[in-house]
Amino acid sequence: MKKYFALILTALVLMTTFSACKGNWKGGELITERGGKEYAAVTNENGGIVRDDAGNIVVMVTDKNGNNVKGENGEYATNQVGIDHALQVGNRMEMPGYSINIPSGWSNEKSHSTLSLAKDGSADKLKIMTISAADKTLAQKRDENHVLIKAAETNNADAVTVNKAVTLAVGEANLVSVYSETASTYLGYITYRRNSTIYNVMITSDHDVSKDIDDFIKIIDTIEYAN
Repeated sequence: MKKYFALILTALVLMTTFSACKGNWKGGELITERGGKEYAAVTNENGGIVRDDAGNIVVMVTDKNGNNVKGENGEYATNQVGIDHALQVGNRMEMPGYSINIPSGWSNEKSHSTLSLAKDGSADKLKIMTISAADKTLAQKRDENHVLIKAAETNNADAVTVNKAVTLAVGEANLVSVYSETASTYLGYITYRRNSTIYNVMITSDHDVSKDIDDFIKIIDTIEYAN
């Protein structure tokens, strides 16, 4: 049964690591991808990346030598750049539509199109996946989650399932989960919609975290939405 759960829980995400370093320009922080692409990102007082109303990140305009370029008003020029994957700035994860500070005792785990956090010294993991509401309805996403939970329940005689409403800072959400002691696996989904985006939060572990679900909800409630 462990092999069955492993197939369900496997998430193939690409690993992209970012590091920050100093340049010849002023006004923010340089974010460099492992592949070499750099963002001279404007940051705010909290260390997060400044965004425009559309959720694009604001970057400094620099010349070929990496120096600031000034506009006609004499101020440093900026531009807007869309991002389609995770950027890590210090202890903060910047995603296309939202950002979140990595909780104390947790670490970024190969986040890319999916935000993936792992609790240090534990098998607890939290992954946030987003879907455009134009591509799939909230009901459809929840139905898909139910199919996975039902399959796990069917294949494990001792499976215990939960299906209930939970309250987040942004409103009501649905929690569906299954735990099998024999398989030593917990799988749960918290699903909700905010504006035009559906958020599907997957929680996994090797033990029953039902009693700790409020701790995961507290992490979700720290999300800062870009738009």
